[in-house]
Amino acid sequence: PFEWNDEDTNWSKGMYSRVTKLKESDPELKILLSYGDYNSGSTFTAIAKSADKRKNFIESAIAFLRKNKFDGFSLDWENPIGVALEHGELVKEMKKAFMEEAEKSGIEQLLLTAAVSARKHTIDQSYNVQSLGE
Repeated sequence: PFEWNDEDTNWSKGMYSRVTKLKESDPELKILLSYGDYNSGSTFTAIAKSADKRKNFIESAIAFLRKNKFDGFSLDWENPIGVALEHGELVKEMKKAFMEEAEKSGIEQLLLTAAVSARKHTIDQSYNVQSLGE
């Protein structure tokens, strides 16, 4: 959780459950949790550079998303400058883990999206576009 009122407490419903409750009125609605922001590069870089940290992050994300009834995850790492390969590994490993978790559990696969820069210079420096498209 990022805010004090994201999760349920003994005295009130948190924002996560309030938002996911909207699916009761529209079962087709998909709600994704976004993690990161424009300036979250150092956190993601540390995760992406370590296979163990990537694995832990992905496993924790899956458990957290399922626990809170989210339909997927939006990775908001808009400026992974200088770590395009590591960024690509994180995305590929998340996608693979989401697929494997769905196959094992029989539950609908979690969605995976990303907020990315629209600047060509940043794209060229930050993303392995071919790898991300696989």
